Amino acid sequence: MLPGYVSSRGDQRRRLVEIQVALISAPIRTDISIFGRPVLERTLLICQRAGIRRFVLEVPAQVQGQILGSFSRFNHDRTIVIVESLSNYFAGPARSESRTPGILISGDLVFSSLQVAAVARTYSARGVLSRMVSADPERSGQLAAGIIADLLACRSDRPAADSHADGSSLPFAVNGRPDDRAHAEYLLARSIRAETKAKDGPMARWIDRRLSWRLSYYLARTPLKPNHVTIVNTLLGFLSAYLFTMGYSAQVAGALLFLLVITLDGVDGEVARLKMQETDFGAALDLITDAIVNMAVVLGVILGCYGAGGSRAYLYLLLLFVGGYALCAIASYRIVRLSVDNSPRLAWLVERLTSRDFAYLLLFFTLFDRLSIFAWGASFGSYVVAALLMWAASQVKLKSH
Repeated sequence: MLPGYVSSRGDQRRRLVEIQVALISAPIRTDISIFGRPVLERTLLICQRAGIRRFVLEVPAQVQGQILGSFSRFNHDRTIVIVESLSNYFAGPARSESRTPGILISGDLVFSSLQVAAVARTYSARGVLSRMVSADPERSGQLAAGIIADLLACRSDRPAADSHADGSSLPFAVNGRPDDRAHAEYLLARSIRAETKAKDGPMARWIDRRLSWRLSYYLARTPLKPNHVTIVNTLLGFLSAYLFTMGYSAQVAGALLFLLVITLDGVDGEVARLKMQETDFGAALDLITDAIVNMAVVLGVILGCYGAGGSRAYLYLLLLFVGGYALCAIASYRIVRLSVDNSPRLAWLVERLTSRDFAYLLLFFTLFDRLSIFAWGASFGSYVVAALLMWAASQVKLKSH
């Protein structure tokens, strides 16, 4: 209902400060792209976004030219070193780095930032090698975090049987089987909702994301851009707001349409992450259009109540709500400029205050023809939410000093 401070397409990275270098072994598949990006390019981008800034690629000499051609955007990147043997490289020119923390990506793996964060977190907490075996039938790849000496030693170890053997989870190695690409894309799309699970409201987590990832899976396989989804969804939001200014049947349609809007609101961010097309502009566009649509819907509800009853009180209520919403926008802007990651309780409060779960409450009042209750509650409630957001922003600011 209120301006949110975080976008599903925003930068949700957590720096893995312990991990300094990524060792990428045997990246020889150049004929497979996942949601439009070559596997190796996806690997480099995911690691970069996790805060890893150095890469050592082990590539056989006979295919080095082919590999270089598969990720043209990194061709002149000085953070990437290509070697024929990781063991020889760290036994020779880079011998002094054997105790450096790193991450090993062995095989042509498809994975997401969640798996990188998981192995890095386990390594940071225990101080010992953390390992995740691929879920393909051959279990031909692995993702591991630890010091470089241990990573090189574990490459030849045969992995023990684990829960990944059924191929139902990530990471997944694409080894050239006919269905590898489709299966890897499906696994990525299915796991995408886990990236925002901690931040989603209850209804978004239980209902919206169960639908949105399926839509994202199909849309990410088309030429459609995430911003295209945002724009279409914004227009649907305006249509929903307009329907609320009409009679009962139109209002019910508007409430149902708004449920579709909040589901699609997650799709643009999911498509952006699946295609790895996240941008600051896209995140800002998503944030601003969400806030505008939320305001338009509540204004539509108030105008609908005025049209049904003719009471001038609703005209004053319009002004009251606009004032409260403006205060929420100011408070949200302050929150955007601060970080609540170091304060889980404050982060939880802000997420709940800016959640769009209110759409289900709106449907409830619409079905029972009691939109006047929602209109008055939203108008006065906007000031309560603004006060809580201001308080949260002040607490974060105090912690930062």
